[in-house]
Amino acid sequence: MSDPVAYFDNETGLHHLFALCNPNNTLPPWNADVGNTWCHASSDDLGGPWVTHPPALTHMMANFSA
Repeated sequence: MSDPVAYFDNETGLHHLFALCNPNNTLPPWNADVGNTWCHASSDDLGGPWVTHPPALTHMMANFSA
């Protein structure tokens, strides 16, 4: 996991954490050839528990053509 980004949503009262990760591989997440995603988790308390969500952005989502 690398490059974590966090924010607090005042409307829902949830803390959100996004981080570059590769949940299906043990190679470093910054290796562009191994299927990186932006993982997403949320919690109503920074101490947890954290709920994991589907990837926020995958390599395939980022490579679209308009």
